Amino acid sequence: MKEFVKYAFLMSVLLPVFSCERTDMPPKPEISISIDVPEIGQTFANAVFEAEQDTATFYCGIIHESMYVDDETIKMNDMLLLEDFAEREGISVAEAIRKNVAVGRAEKDYSGLCPGLSYYVYAYELDTDGMATGPVYKEKFDTQFHTSINVGDFFMADGTIVPKDETLSPEMMEDVVGIVFWTGDPGSGENDATLRKEKPFCRNGLAVALDTMLGIWGNSSQKLVDSWVVQDGRYQSILWGYEENVNQPYNRIRGYNNTMAIDAYNSVASPQDNVVSVERVMEYAEDNPLPFNTSGWYMPSAKEANMMIIGDFDEDIWSISAPEAPEPAVKNAVNESLAKVSGVLFDEFPTSMWTSTEHSPYYAFIVLSNSVTAGAVKANDIAIIRPVFAF
Repeated sequence: MKEFVKYAFLMSVLLPVFSCERTDMPPKPEISISIDVPEIGQTFANAVFEAEQDTATFYCGIIHESMYVDDETIKMNDMLLLEDFAEREGISVAEAIRKNVAVGRAEKDYSGLCPGLSYYVYAYELDTDGMATGPVYKEKFDTQFHTSINVGDFFMADGTIVPKDETLSPEMMEDVVGIVFWTGDPGSGENDATLRKEKPFCRNGLAVALDTMLGIWGNSSQKLVDSWVVQDGRYQSILWGYEENVNQPYNRIRGYNNTMAIDAYNSVASPQDNVVSVERVMEYAEDNPLPFNTSGWYMPSAKEANMMIIGDFDEDIWSISAPEAPEPAVKNAVNESLAKVSGVLFDEFPTSMWTSTEHSPYYAFIVLSNSVTAGAVKANDIAIIRPVFAF
């Protein structure tokens, strides 16, 4: 009987919100709520909500753009949060509502946000009986990275960026998850369409892990993975191309696409046919989670591996020969930052790095960090696996 009474009471509070309609009283006139976001930082925002009536009660909150479905879903999710709050505090849901609604005007500070993302702050009328009326008023804003991002900067576990010249405390060193090696939009133009579609907020640059792994790409009888990728149809080709020129896929930023495509292939292939290097990157990703404003870890394409050494080379990376190779300015800057946080430096043996760019059956691309040259080697050769991410 007690459980029935409790259930009946909860439903008497929640049902009006879910339906947003009361049949036992005349409809109330809707009120409007103005929203302003006067202060926005890397990880915080200040929002001001003001109802047109001083006595109006309303609920306000924040949601990441990718999590927004529709206004009714916002209201239902908020009621679930209020119910959880009531349970934690040992109070009724009605009391939880009274403690969390604003009257007339409210100013909220939201922290723990990620830089470079879009959010909505929102508000809607909610009376102390749990009745939600009227529309959900929303205001969209974007958090910002530092105004200047440079090669060698430190990417932190909370999604912020610390300039490379700043002295890091021991605690800050522990929070470094990557080193910036390129700035720009990796999903632009003919580059990574999969990244642009799945992670559209990653338009600021690329960063490399502090750690490396050593291993094979695949096996000595590795099938051509790209055949499956093309037939599957969800991803861009992971193959290098069929001739040497600057317009070929291996001269594009496509590591995220390639890694997601190979991971999808691995999920349906026989274990002996799996691309082991991507399996290891996925295991690394599980053990080393990244903040929400990144792509997550992936294996760089041939172009991205080359960019870690010399930056964005305008010509065909296949044409680079060791004697005439450009100055490895990017590698030097990244190495300097890696050394500050006890990361694995480039040029530590071996110098060959696997990429997610496939060359042919049994062969994949490597890039040599000491000579900047790119080439195709057998999939069961040993090379460095160095994960990267976009942000």
